[in-house]
Amino acid sequence: MARIAVTDGMSDEAVQMLEKQGHEVVLRHFSEGEISSGSLLEFDAVVIRSATKLPADQIIASASSDGGIRFIGRAGVGVDNIDVEVATKQGIVVCNTPGASTRSVVEITIGHLIASTRHIATADRSLRNGNWAKKELRGTEIGGKRLGLIGFGRIARGVAEVGRSFGMDIHAYDPFVEDMFEGVTMHDDVDDIFSLCTHVSIHCNLTEETRNLVNIERISKMPGIGADGIDCGNHIVSCARGGIV
Repeated sequence: MARIAVTDGMSDEAVQMLEKQGHEVVLRHFSEGEISSGSLLEFDAVVIRSATKLPADQIIASASSDGGIRFIGRAGVGVDNIDVEVATKQGIVVCNTPGASTRSVVEITIGHLIASTRHIATADRSLRNGNWAKKELRGTEIGGKRLGLIGFGRIARGVAEVGRSFGMDIHAYDPFVEDMFEGVTMHDDVDDIFSLCTHVSIHCNLTEETRNLVNIERISKMPGIGADGIDCGNHIVSCARGGIV
């Protein structure tokens, strides 16, 4: 059976599941220096989250013709912290888990959206400082507003479902999605999302094409006035990689 290094933590249930299959699980964080010096050579597989980075040199240091890792499991969606091309050339399989945290990210996205439109964080700080800025921090409803989704995978579709239940008009941009979805207006140009929507949520992966996709030029296109005619301001939520914004 396999010897598996888990560098960024794993639930007890998951560890027990692997151990019941006869695998040895080692829960330990490895520094960049340790990985570069070949500390992962004694393992068959490694499971990481976003904290551990596996660029080309560390992958090469972790694989050999007669041993080393043969599998990299990414507990999450993005694999931008792994040099997948080099891993593939080394005969290492890279696997992510795109559906593992879908509902959690959907909920936190909606939570951030409401917190932004209702000024919850600002009001909390104000109240803790002894102020009661009731009129100044009056919020707006998300119902009746256009919600633009950049990327339309599992998480974005979940956000769209919840957004529709609030009465939002859903728009989406994803060049890799060809299907049409009931209640969602798909766009071929990402600029349409910004020019139409007062509320935008980011759900694409970080690639060279999407780096700095959300910039001052695009943000300046946002209307500030909701589809219902309410002056609601503009709101951007990103639970994706920071480099996109």
